[in-house]
Amino acid sequence: MKKILFALAAVALILGACKKNAPVDPTKPSFTWTDNDSFAQMEITENMSSVIALDVPNGLNSFTITFRVVPDGFYRVINQEISIAANKGTSSTPCVYDIISDNTLAAWLNTKGALSPASNLLNVKSLRLDIGRLLWAKYGDDAHENGDRFDLELYVKDANGNELRKTASFRWTSAPEVSFNGIGAITYLDSDKDFEGASVAIEANGKIDGIILKFEGENADPNIINYINTSAKVENGVVDLAANSGKAAKGLGLITGTSADFIGKTSFSLNLSSLLFNLCMQSEDSRSTLMTVEVTDQLGKTSSQSVMLVSANLGK
Repeated sequence: MKKILFALAAVALILGACKKNAPVDPTKPSFTWTDNDSFAQMEITENMSSVIALDVPNGLNSFTITFRVVPDGFYRVINQEISIAANKGTSSTPCVYDIISDNTLAAWLNTKGALSPASNLLNVKSLRLDIGRLLWAKYGDDAHENGDRFDLELYVKDANGNELRKTASFRWTSAPEVSFNGIGAITYLDSDKDFEGASVAIEANGKIDGIILKFEGENADPNIINYINTSAKVENGVVDLAANSGKAAKGLGLITGTSADFIGKTSFSLNLSSLLFNLCMQSEDSRSTLMTVEVTDQLGKTSSQSVMLVSANLGK
């Protein structure tokens, strides 16, 4: 009995290996996503690598893309690029891109650099779809919320009736958010002013990768720029807060501990009270300096916010 079971197990292993290593039928449709062969979920970014090649040796008969947005449904976008009314979708049903039958849609995809060729697609044997450009053209960088997932169901049928289905899944992580607390968009550098509580709050769902602090402007105060350069040991009033194990950030009194502590975090705060007080001591009349905080996350997404630092006697 044991011998029979062993033999059956061996046969099963052999059949499984054969199935796994079975050659792809060169006559049937196939997708090739060079930079994501397994079609693993991908983060949506403006320049993501998302070109999918479709090969159809027997000629293309049908090609559709069904959009599914998780978890919030489909109501956010009016699908004006779709000319077939039945494919536009509703608040509870997905829209469908019919690449073959909808000439208006195909032309729109072509203008966005997402489809080539973009006309006379019936019976073509190959085409190129940049699914990332498609998503970016349709949703941009601000029409969705953090954590949204977009599942694009690709369906292909060739002239011989051979079918191919594949789902490309994408996730949106919002760009970092930068906000100033305790100071306004225009802040007067007055030594009598209490800057206690002045800070920069940073939220980054994609995890903080870098923070840059800039002091600039046509009418920038040279005394302030010189103070920044000297205290942070930088040039041109540009401070990389992660550089040299955070020495620049600590030199400006923005943080305690090591600057690298913010790397990989989803939230962080910079204390501006000491810096602003010291800038008051340096400021020169009739000058205004733009202070910008720029944050980059580990997905390469960047956001920034600025305040204008005005000498105490200017405009008062």
